[in-house]
Amino acid sequence: MLSERIKAFLFQMKIQGRGEINYLDTSFTLRLFLGLVGDKDLSEISPTDLDTFLEALGRWPAHASKKPAYRGLSPRDVLKVAKRRHDKGLAPRTKEKRLDHLRVFFNNCMQRRLLTYNPCAGLHITNKEQDDQETRLPFSERDLRLIFDSQRFNHTRPYKYWGPILALYLGMRLNEIGQLRTDDLEQIDDIWGLHVRHQVKNRSSRRFIPLHPSLLPLGFVEYVQEVQAHSFDLLFPSLPWSLHRPGDGIGDWFNRTYLRKACKITDPAKTFHSFRHTFASLAERSGLSDHRIARLTGHSIGASILRRHYIQPATLQERAEDIAKIRFPALEIPVPPKGCFEHYFKRVKILESRKQRSKRKIKDEQR
Repeated sequence: MLSERIKAFLFQMKIQGRGEINYLDTSFTLRLFLGLVGDKDLSEISPTDLDTFLEALGRWPAHASKKPAYRGLSPRDVLKVAKRRHDKGLAPRTKEKRLDHLRVFFNNCMQRRLLTYNPCAGLHITNKEQDDQETRLPFSERDLRLIFDSQRFNHTRPYKYWGPILALYLGMRLNEIGQLRTDDLEQIDDIWGLHVRHQVKNRSSRRFIPLHPSLLPLGFVEYVQEVQAHSFDLLFPSLPWSLHRPGDGIGDWFNRTYLRKACKITDPAKTFHSFRHTFASLAERSGLSDHRIARLTGHSIGASILRRHYIQPATLQERAEDIAKIRFPALEIPVPPKGCFEHYFKRVKILESRKQRSKRKIKDEQR
């Protein structure tokens, strides 16, 4: 049955150590397909089922999981509500990604000789021109000056201050930043760096990124030590956090409020993810090769025989030298005064204490 095969496939992804984000995205896609076409024998899956899935992707609302109107609804009910609300739909590349998840699943079924053909064969949502088109643009030097203007970029919440800075100078993904822990900062051979090792997008994403020299005078190491002194595990305590998208608390604020309203940067191709594009673009202009940039950003660099056996991973010292070579525009980023986040940390502890008392009260009442 389709449901049984989906369960087995997701279990295989887990034991193979696939990236957590990839696992969650694939799980969502397969359960969406199951909810739309119903449980049936694999051999009964038909072109009509794929038509149903593609039609649903065409009407599926963007960011549905974040909107209260869709919470707890079945896939078919989500589509009914979306039809009434006229919410913005998924981007073409997102639809194609969902179809890719389904294609990989059916390929696995073929390899297990459970199907004789892939029902997704020949199906595509985007064309080559759309695939080649850049969906996100890097920030210009003018954009960066607006974003990090000392009169504007002055926040009392640490994730609003350090989130954009880490994205710019380290090229980190939003979700990689959102789930950082204090023990992810480590000094190895006199080189400070961050481990990216929790819910990663894929195997290439797991890496150790040396800190760009620009982060040291801003006091990033001291900030982490301050968080540790308050006995917090997460680098950004009380950041609005979710299992599927741990960086949403940063991204939602930055994209919807800070970038559009405060900085007046309204180009839809420019979002928080543009920091990553900016990092890669500046790294290329600074003379770094594609595969050395990929070592820093966690992009896949292929698995050719040459790379697997003859090209050794760049040493830590080489990576530190690479990231130091990247020339960023001269920005007057305000240095946070010592202890400026103290009030925030105290407030977080008060809120956590209230939550614990509330939990204990509920348990006592249940007894």
